[in-house]
Amino acid sequence: MKPCNDCPFLSEHDGRKPILLGKPRRKEIAKALRAGGSFPCHKTIDYSDEDDEGGGRVTAKSKFCAGALATMDNDGMDESKNGCMANQAVRIYSRLGGCNPDKVEGRDQVFSSLADWIKNARSI
Repeated sequence: MKPCNDCPFLSEHDGRKPILLGKPRRKEIAKALRAGGSFPCHKTIDYSDEDDEGGGRVTAKSKFCAGALATMDNDGMDESKNGCMANQAVRIYSRLGGCNPDKVEGRDQVFSSLADWIKNARSI
C-alpha cells in the first residue's frame, strides 16, 4: 500500500495533484492522529450521500490513508518511536487485517512528520 497520486500527505508533487487542505484542517487531522484516531483514504469513502460540506461516509470497505500511515511512521509518533503503530486506530485496523504497516510504501514521498506536514504543505 502506498499514497495515491492525490494524497494530501504528499510532499513532492512531481506533476501529481494532491488534495490541498487548509492549515486549520491539517492541524485538526494531526491532532486526531496523535490522539489515536483514524484517517480514511478519500478514495475509499462513500460520497454517494454527501453532506452540505462535501463530506462522505466511512464504510466497512474504507481503508486507512497510506500517506497518513507513512507520515506517522516518518514522524516516529513521539517518544514511543513506534511510528504509525503508536496510533490506537492503526493497531486495531492492523489486527483486523486492514493493513500491514510493515508494507506501507512511499515514506520518501510524504512529509517527515505531522508537524512538517502542518507547516509546509501547500494550502487551498
